[in-house]
Amino acid sequence: SLVAATASLASAQTFAPRTWQSSADIDGTFLSKSATTVTIRLTDGTTKALAISNLGDEDRRFLRNVKSVSLPYRTWTRTWRNREGVPASETFQAALMDITGFDSPLSQKHAVVVRSDDGARRGYALADLSPADRTYVSSVAANFPGPPAPGDGAQYGIDWKEYNPSSPGERFNYKVTDHFVFYWGNSVQSDATNWNSPAFRQMNFDFFEKVWNYTKSIGAPMPYASSSSKKKINVYITRTGLSKFPDGFAFASDAIIVAPAAMLEGSSVVPHEFGHVIQFYTGGFQSNDNVGWYWENHANWAANSFIPGLALALGVYADRQHYEIDSSRMNYGSWPLTEFFADHPRLDRAFGYDVWKRAARDSNGVATETPLQSFMHRGVERGVFSGDGVQGFGDFVGQMAAHNATWDYTYQQGYLDTLNYQFNQGIPSRTYTMLQPVPDRADWFRPVYSQAPRQYGSNTIELNVEPGVTEIRATLDPIADETLGSNWRATLVAVNAKGQARYGRMWRTGTGRLKMKPGEKAMLAIVAAPDQYALQPFRPGYTAKRRFPYEVRFQRCSPSSVPAGIRNHDNVPGRFHANGGGFVAASASVASTAYVGPNAQVLDDARVGGNARIEDHAVVGGQATVSGAAVIGGYAYVRENARVEGAARVRDYTLVQQSARVLGNARILEFVNVQGDGTVGGDALVKGFGDVYTGSSTPVGGGTVIGQDAEIYFDGAGSSIDYGTLYGFNDSYFLANDRQDNRYLYAHWSFTKPRTRILIDDQTDNDGVLRGDAAFALDGARQVLDFNGRNAYVALEGHAADAAGLTFDVQMLARSTKAEQRVFAFAGPGGKFSFTPRDASGKAAFTVTSGSTTQFVQADRPVPTGTWQRVTVSYRAGSVKIYLNGTQIASSTAVTIAPDAIRPNAGYLGRDAGTANPFNGQLYDMAIYRKAFNSFSQLVPPYTR
Repeated sequence: SLVAATASLASAQTFAPRTWQSSADIDGTFLSKSATTVTIRLTDGTTKALAISNLGDEDRRFLRNVKSVSLPYRTWTRTWRNREGVPASETFQAALMDITGFDSPLSQKHAVVVRSDDGARRGYALADLSPADRTYVSSVAANFPGPPAPGDGAQYGIDWKEYNPSSPGERFNYKVTDHFVFYWGNSVQSDATNWNSPAFRQMNFDFFEKVWNYTKSIGAPMPYASSSSKKKINVYITRTGLSKFPDGFAFASDAIIVAPAAMLEGSSVVPHEFGHVIQFYTGGFQSNDNVGWYWENHANWAANSFIPGLALALGVYADRQHYEIDSSRMNYGSWPLTEFFADHPRLDRAFGYDVWKRAARDSNGVATETPLQSFMHRGVERGVFSGDGVQGFGDFVGQMAAHNATWDYTYQQGYLDTLNYQFNQGIPSRTYTMLQPVPDRADWFRPVYSQAPRQYGSNTIELNVEPGVTEIRATLDPIADETLGSNWRATLVAVNAKGQARYGRMWRTGTGRLKMKPGEKAMLAIVAAPDQYALQPFRPGYTAKRRFPYEVRFQRCSPSSVPAGIRNHDNVPGRFHANGGGFVAASASVASTAYVGPNAQVLDDARVGGNARIEDHAVVGGQATVSGAAVIGGYAYVRENARVEGAARVRDYTLVQQSARVLGNARILEFVNVQGDGTVGGDALVKGFGDVYTGSSTPVGGGTVIGQDAEIYFDGAGSSIDYGTLYGFNDSYFLANDRQDNRYLYAHWSFTKPRTRILIDDQTDNDGVLRGDAAFALDGARQVLDFNGRNAYVALEGHAADAAGLTFDVQMLARSTKAEQRVFAFAGPGGKFSFTPRDASGKAAFTVTSGSTTQFVQADRPVPTGTWQRVTVSYRAGSVKIYLNGTQIASSTAVTIAPDAIRPNAGYLGRDAGTANPFNGQLYDMAIYRKAFNSFSQLVPPYTR
C-alpha cells in the first residue's frame, strides 16, 4: 500500500539530527513513526520512543512532511541568488512529493520536495533546478496529474443578469464555459486590443476554468455548491464597449468585472478576483467595519495558492510586521497569516475558506465576529486551539513570526526573491527591528517605541553571535499594561549557511535559550499576543491603538546595529573629506565648511554645502542637496532630488527622496519615508513609521506633528498645514478632522490612566516607563504619580524634548526642601538640561550642560513645598523663562546652548539624567510643547489641554 511504501521510504532514508521538543528538548535522528509514537536515535546511539501527543508543532510538521513522500529520495541541485544578489548553489537529498503551478510569462512550474537535511517541504521553480532534475520531474509527472476537471458544467445554468441575448437593446458578445459566461462589447479600446485575438480569449476561457478546478480541489466552498439551482459566474470585460461596464481594472463580488490588461497569461488578478467571488457566496464577513481588511488579504492568499512562489505585496507586510496583524495598511501583503494556517500540520488549505463559510453572522447576514475571531473559533472546532482560542492563537502567531524570520514556508525561495530585491536598493531595510540601548539600564535594549508591536504584530531582530558560542540566551522584560491583558511570545531562531531555520522553545517572559551550531546565525522573533482580544478600529485616534513595548537583554549575542540594505562606496572613485573624514564620491560636491563624519557618505551627484553636517552612517546620494545648518544622521538616506536645508534634522533610519524638501527646524525621525514634491518646514515633526507623500500645493509646517504608522497623502489637500496631529492613513478627507490646532503640544501626561509600569501620553505616543517604586496614588479625587525621593522615576524617550524651542508645563507637589532634586531632565550626546525646584542656594533653577560648559537660569525664589504648584519653563537658545503659577520668576538670555544641540535621546521625570538627585513629591498633568512660548498667556491651561 501507499502508506506502507511511505513508511518504508522514510525508514530507508537517513535524516539529519534535530532537536525534538518533547517534555524536554532531546537531540536525535528520526528512525520511524507509528500512529502514536516516533522513534529516534539519540546521540549516544541508543533509541527512544517519543509520544507524538507531547511533541510541538515543528516536530509535527516534520512528521507530516515525511509521511507525504511516496517517491524515493535522490540528489538534487539548485541555484538561486542570496540576499546580497550573489549567485549561490547547493546539492541536497530530497524526495519529490508534488508538482505544482504552470509555466507562463507570469508564473513557473514548481517541484515540491521534502528535504532530508531538515525535513522541510520546499517548492523550487523548475528553472532553478539542474537539467537532470527537470528530466526526472518530467519522467514522474504522471504521478501528479493535478486537479481533474469536475465535469459538472451541465449542472450550471446561465444567469442573464445584466445582458440577455433574447432581449432588445445593446448588442454584445458572449462565451459560455462550464462555470463562467464572458461578456464583451463591440468597441474595444486601444489599451484592450489583445481581447480582439481569438487565441487570447480562448486562453482566458481555459484559464478561468483552471482556477475554478484548482480552487474546488483544495476544498473551497464553491458558488452555489449547496444550491439546487446552480448558476455560472458572469464575467464582464471592461474597455470593450459594454455600456454598463465601460471601465475598471478588476473587481468582483457575485460577478467579475475585469479589463483585458488584467488578464495576461498566468495573471494573478484572475485567481485574486475569483477569490472575491468565493468570499461573496460564502456570505461571510459582511457589513462590519472590522472585517473589510480581510477581503483583499484573503484574495491575495488565493492567488498565492494558485500560483506557487508568488509573493504579492509581501514586502509591504515584511516592512510593517509590527502593525496590528489585521491592519488595513498592509492587508494586501499580510496573507502569510492564512498561508501559515493552511500549512499547519493539523490543518489544510480548505481551512482558509472554512473561516469564511463558518464565520458567525446575524439573521441579516451582518458579521458578528472578525476574521481573527473566526480563526480562533474555527481553530477550537478543529482541536488546534482550546478554550476561546485566544491563547492558542497567540501561540500560533508567535510561531508564524519565528517562521517569518527566514520566510520558512513551502515556497520560501519565491518569497525571498521578492524581498531580496528590496534589500538591494541601497535603502535601509525596515524589515528587521533595530533595537536601541535602554539609557537607564545597562546591557538592556528596546525597540524605538513607534516600532514596538501592536496586537499580534511582531518584531524580528537580527543577532550577532559571539564566536565559538554553543548557547545563546535572551531575557524578555515585558512592559505590561494590565488593562490590555498584555502578553508576548518570543522565539530564538538559528539559521545555517543554507538559510535553514531551527527554533528554540517559545516563551513569554524571563529567559529563553537556544543551542547553537558552528556557522549558524541567530534571530529573535517577538510577538504582541495579549490574553484578551480587542477590536482594532481603522482610525480610532492617535494614541488609541496601544503598543506592547518590551526590554530585552542578551547573553553571548547582541542585536545588530546595522540595518540591511544600506549603500556602500565599494569601487566608487572618490576621496575622504578633510572635515570629518567621510567618503565623498568624485562626482559629488562637498563644501570645505561642511562636515562629513568618518562613517558617512556623499555619493553620486549629491551636493553638501554651508555648515551642513552628514553624521554617523548617513548617506546623501542621487542629485540631493543638503545645505545651511542641516544635519543628516543615524542611517538616514537623502537621495534623488530631495533637498534638506535650514536647521532641519533628518536622522535614525529615515528616507527623504524624490523632490521633497525639508527645511526650517523640521525634524524627520525614526523610520519615516518622506517623498513627493512638497515641503516639510517650520517646527514640524515627522516621526514613527510610515510614508508621507508631500504635495507642492500643501506645505507642512508650524507645529504639525505626524506619526503613529503614518500613511499620509498631502497632494490635493489644499492650503498649507501649520498645525494638527496627523496619524495613520490620512488624505484630504481625514485631514479636515485632524487639522485641529495642537498649539505645538507634543506630549501630555494627564496622569488619568494609572498603570503599574506605564505612564500614558494622551497626545502622541510619548509613553513613559515607571521605574523603581514610582506608583500612582490618589490626591483627593485625582490620580497623581508619587516619587519617593530614592529610586522612583519615569524613563522617557528623548525625542519628547528634541526641538529648537521647548516649553515644559507641570503641576508638582514637593515634599522635601532637599536641594538639587530634579523634576525633569533630558540628556543626549550633546549634554543635558534639567529643572530643580530648589538648587544649592535655595532657589528654583534650570540648568543646561554641554561638554565642559554649564549655563543656568536661577529664579528669585524656590518652588514652595507641601502644596501643589504649577511650574512652567520656556527654553530656547538665548531665552529661558520660569513661571510659578503663571507669574514669571526668572528670565535670562545667558543660556546660549540650544535644546536641539543636546540631541536628547533619553528623558526622566523624578530624577536627573544620572541616578542622582531623585525627586520626593508628586506630579500631576505635565505637558511639553515644541515651541518656546514668549509669555505664559500663550499656554493652554492644563485642564483644557
